[in-house]
Amino acid sequence: MGVFTAATLACALLALFGGIAMARRPPVSAPRPAEAASLPVAATPFGRLKTVIEAGEWSRALPPLLVLGGILGVMLFGALSLIFVFGQDRSGWPMFALAVLTIAWAVREYVRAEAGR
Repeated sequence: MGVFTAATLACALLALFGGIAMARRPPVSAPRPAEAASLPVAATPFGRLKTVIEAGEWSRALPPLLVLGGILGVMLFGALSLIFVFGQDRSGWPMFALAVLTIAWAVREYVRAEAGR
């Protein structure tokens, strides 16, 4: 098994554990503790995630980050596995380009997101 294939499987496990943790905990948009309840809630999912991260509530921020990172990792390392391990250049390179564009979009949206302040 190649390194890229192992990384793809590891990212799939991260996404799985993040999904399980999300199912067991209240979502990011759930009401916050009383001391932070006076802050407005952000309008976008990335804005809500940014609010939780800036507040330092890592127990609530970690599950969505695991899912997002796991899915993006599966896209990226899966494409690299197709290219370098399985020799599937015709399908691997378009998948790699899509993975890079998706990662760039996610970073851009997170940076542009307005946290609920």
